[in-house]
Amino acid sequence: MPASETVFGEPRMVGDPRITTAQAGVILKMSRQRVWNLIGRGDLPAYGPRNSARRLKLSDVQQLAVLGEPICVGQAARILHCPTDDVRALIQACQLRQRPGSRYPVYRPQVEELARRSGVDARASPIPFGPVGRVPTSGAARILGLSKHETRALAAAELIPAVRDHRGYYWYRADQIALVARARHARENRVISRLAGGSEPAVGARIVVNHAVGGCS
Repeated sequence: MPASETVFGEPRMVGDPRITTAQAGVILKMSRQRVWNLIGRGDLPAYGPRNSARRLKLSDVQQLAVLGEPICVGQAARILHCPTDDVRALIQACQLRQRPGSRYPVYRPQVEELARRSGVDARASPIPFGPVGRVPTSGAARILGLSKHETRALAAAELIPAVRDHRGYYWYRADQIALVARARHARENRVISRLAGGSEPAVGARIVVNHAVGGCS
């Protein structure tokens, strides 16, 4: 280890030094109270006796700084302007990284980036809910990784399961769309594997077929 390497102006004596909550706050760009909240929630491991000044490992804090603050499904739904079932479907479809077994299963920066890519305006009102247990076209599009136009076209062609209300809006069951998304990704991977090293284009790689949902209604 280079002798000149320092941590907060002090020589780094070990590979993964312990730091204080105040130092963690500097790295995470948050107050000490928020750091304590993360510790209390179990999102930031603490080591040693409670009266110890240095209870946090630098590596744990740095990892959290990269991934961002963990948030609950309800907070993610408010950021994305969608039902909580839609967020759970995004997790199932691997569109959001999951923290298994946690009450705060997703990371705020990733959710905010997904909202930005999806064109969600944080100042706008959330989309009104449709039938119970259903998500709108925008939510289904996020799960599938398609545009809203492509998703509506698939619904109109009855290639994905959906219901249409009296206003002409399509509504989807998030669990069924998540299943379609997984089937679609698996199909694309098979096509890519078959065509590896060849010149033939992956025709139909973005088309979802009826049997992908196993006859869901």
